[in-house]
Amino acid sequence: MEKIHFKKFKSRKIFEEVIEQIRIQIVNGNIQPGDRLLPERTLSELIGVHRNSIREALKILEYMGVVESKPGAGTILSDVGKDLLKERISNITKFSPKSFLVELLELREALEPHMAALAAKRATEEDINAMEAAIDALKIQPSSTADDRLHLAIAKATHNVTFLRLTEPVMSMLSTFRERTSRVPGRCRHEFAEHEQIFLAIRDKNPNLAKAAMKYHLDQVKAMLQILPDEDV
Repeated sequence: MEKIHFKKFKSRKIFEEVIEQIRIQIVNGNIQPGDRLLPERTLSELIGVHRNSIREALKILEYMGVVESKPGAGTILSDVGKDLLKERISNITKFSPKSFLVELLELREALEPHMAALAAKRATEEDINAMEAAIDALKIQPSSTADDRLHLAIAKATHNVTFLRLTEPVMSMLSTFRERTSRVPGRCRHEFAEHEQIFLAIRDKNPNLAKAAMKYHLDQVKAMLQILPDEDV
């Protein structure tokens, strides 16, 4: 791979600039299908941004099928054929953070209420303990990490491995959005109450209530997405 040159910049939506710079390198042929991208730390230094912004950009590129994350191998440019890769790359220029979040939310609405109902039916004592630990962490210090723990614990409690595999990347891609909504006055308090209701319904083995509680929670997430200005998404 030839030496790649990135430029440093300052931008409000830094991850979008990172995506654009990676797109340019792909279009210019500096990165070929099957190539391994530079490590996050190296990209961070070359572009002059925090590693979190690099990570956020790579998550979106993976979601769009442009790159693949392979354990032990790093992030690889998808080897799906030049024509398909070119189509996916062109779609990057049409990327909209808000549209991206809407799509993820639609996916969550299709999956998570049913997952909560299944968890209420199938959760073991170990599963309940994991959820309770996440709820306790949310109560002490609200964070996207504790939020992740709860939703992943619910997915795991379905005892359906596919649900867990789908939930992990979605929650990871939503971490920045959740951090921003947490700054909305009163949101952390309401969000904790929503999560607690989901947990209690699962703990009490009430599938219908668990499903309704999860649906209500996602409705509130949707409301947050609608009120946040585009520049804050």
